[in-house]
Amino acid sequence: MNKFALFLKTSLLDPFVRSFQRFTDSIILSILLVIFSIVNLETRGGLALFGEMLPFLWLTLPLLIFKSLLVERIGLKNLWKYLLAGGALIVTISFFLMTRFWLTTTNVILSIRLSAAWVIAILLALIVNYFPKRENFAFYVVFLLTKFFVTIFYAVVLYSGIFAILASIEALFGINLSEFIYIDLFFAVIGLVAVPVFVGFLPGHSEDKQENDYHVIWKTVFAFIVVPLIMIFSAILIVYIITSFANPNYYGFVYLISALVTAFLTLAMIFLLEKFETHYPHVRFFNKYWPFVLLAILAGFAYELVIALLAEGFTLTTSIYLYLGIALLALTIIRLIKKPLRLGHGQIIGVTSLLTAVTAVFMPFINILNLATYSANARIERLLVSANMLVSGEVVPAGPEVSRETKGEISTAILSFRDLGYDRIRCLPDDFTLDDFEEVFGFELYDYYTDDRIPLTYYADYEVIDFSAMSTATYSDFIYIPSLVGYGEMDGVFAYQYDTETGLWSLSKNAGDYIEIDMGKVLQNFYILFDKTEDFSLDLYTDLKYVPDSGEFDAYFVSIAGTYDPSEDIYYVAEAQFYLGVD
Repeated sequence: MNKFALFLKTSLLDPFVRSFQRFTDSIILSILLVIFSIVNLETRGGLALFGEMLPFLWLTLPLLIFKSLLVERIGLKNLWKYLLAGGALIVTISFFLMTRFWLTTTNVILSIRLSAAWVIAILLALIVNYFPKRENFAFYVVFLLTKFFVTIFYAVVLYSGIFAILASIEALFGINLSEFIYIDLFFAVIGLVAVPVFVGFLPGHSEDKQENDYHVIWKTVFAFIVVPLIMIFSAILIVYIITSFANPNYYGFVYLISALVTAFLTLAMIFLLEKFETHYPHVRFFNKYWPFVLLAILAGFAYELVIALLAEGFTLTTSIYLYLGIALLALTIIRLIKKPLRLGHGQIIGVTSLLTAVTAVFMPFINILNLATYSANARIERLLVSANMLVSGEVVPAGPEVSRETKGEISTAILSFRDLGYDRIRCLPDDFTLDDFEEVFGFELYDYYTDDRIPLTYYADYEVIDFSAMSTATYSDFIYIPSLVGYGEMDGVFAYQYDTETGLWSLSKNAGDYIEIDMGKVLQNFYILFDKTEDFSLDLYTDLKYVPDSGEFDAYFVSIAGTYDPSEDIYYVAEAQFYLGVD
């Protein structure tokens, strides 16, 4: 056998065969999922409910791999193999049912939950052979990292080659094979080649990885490129936050993201290079002292996070910052503890990451509502105290000294609390509704305009948001805008601002122009449809849906408030909350 044939056998064919022998159920499931995914795609969702389950069923793959490794390590009988395989399937189906009927929410949060579930399943498979304190875990991780990139290389080469062949056939012979042929090809390469090959590389429990399994390329990259860059960037971060008070180009969210990345890479390098401290003095220095530098960076992170929570409340973004920050701070402190622990440092990182992922799966239902409630109460109480309208924790009607602007701010705040629920605002009477506003506060909603202006307020009547009625899956982007006031930033991707002079609300995506809405036209549209009605309760999905003439987006207004000046024929919008779907 020549060298090329031997290389092909050991690096591709042997792992392929081993995967079928050791992980039979995983490979069979992978093949079935490829077939079902292609059929569902070609029939445009023809598998109905089963098609919706497919992303969750793919999650069963790493769970079955974890099951097989666990069975190998413990030496369980065949009956347990089948029971655990059934358990893995039950877990994924239960997760699907929970997200569909209990933890219903937007597509963004659903994607986060799915990603966190993948992290959980992968970490279980990663640490099962090295838990709780088996040596050379770093060598094992680097070995798998090497094989992972090798598998990616094989998959990319195979996909590119078949892609070129199919594209040539379509171009040369004018044949349209399928609208989704290249997506089908992607599923096939991943499920039929990449998964079996990578799984075949997984070592058994009896195989102990040594230093020679740690490829010299990784050692060089980690020790002589990544570590020096971390040290330099850490110093830059510390200077950046220290000078934040005098730096006009300082942005809190930039520091938060940078601190998280720096902390993760620092802990990862300490773990991966721990066995090479004697080889490289700068690595020994880094492993010994850089956790203290990391504590300083995380202290700045905590400071910026508190500011963000006070300013924005507990949003999806700030909640992610908090959970990741707690995990990284805990890992840093554990690293500084000199006493022997029951777990190895690598295993501690794995377990902490697993617990963080479990938290992320249920994140929107743990404490976002509590922090939002705190933020809302602090906001309205601050306004009422400044207007002398809060006595012993209860609202008293406004006196003549309360300005129109203050009344407007109070009106805006009360309207924005509707989604949260008025029962969570402690200064409001029990069973408060907007119909009680004038009686409680002593003025009408938006009663701060001049007499020649007509106040207009429209809001939706609903109990629970039905995202299916908005066809959220049909949009390329679907986001919620909680307020027009000020400048907003979401997940580092979207940013929006409202020009009160022109009435134009603009949304940017990745720092580029994206959508622009003339809020005056929106209010005019609703005024033409509904006039100044006494019953402001309207349907969110039909009455308060706004589509511009261009048809480039749909907006579903939870509430919108402003005025119409008939003398100048001008519509002014002071506040709005809406869902925006962009085609």
